[in-house]
Amino acid sequence: MVDVPAGAFMMGCNAAVDGACSSYPDESPQHEVTLSAFCIDRTEVTVAAYAACVDAGVCGVPDTCDWGSPNWGVAGRDDHPVNCVDWAQAGAFCAWAEKRLPTEAEWEKAARGTDGRTYPW
Repeated sequence: MVDVPAGAFMMGCNAAVDGACSSYPDESPQHEVTLSAFCIDRTEVTVAAYAACVDAGVCGVPDTCDWGSPNWGVAGRDDHPVNCVDWAQAGAFCAWAEKRLPTEAEWEKAARGTDGRTYPW
């Protein structure tokens, strides 16, 4: 896990640099949000980590994706991110791992940084 320091960041779509903002009206206007410090996993949950929760009888097997291809049950993908997991399954995994799901604001700050950029890179 990595520490994300307390402080403000710009949340939402910045129409000045992102022409796609009109496609996502619920992400506008961009606004300042201040958060307390928190920790977040550096990487996505792997198939192997999620399988341990399934094996413990806590998590349900991921369902078929409405998009893309599932990594679950595919040979050689134990170190790939688990996908096709719904919100309840993700919450069950977090509780089992003694963690929690991040809030929308925490996720955005961790993913985008504090300077309002569209992508972290």
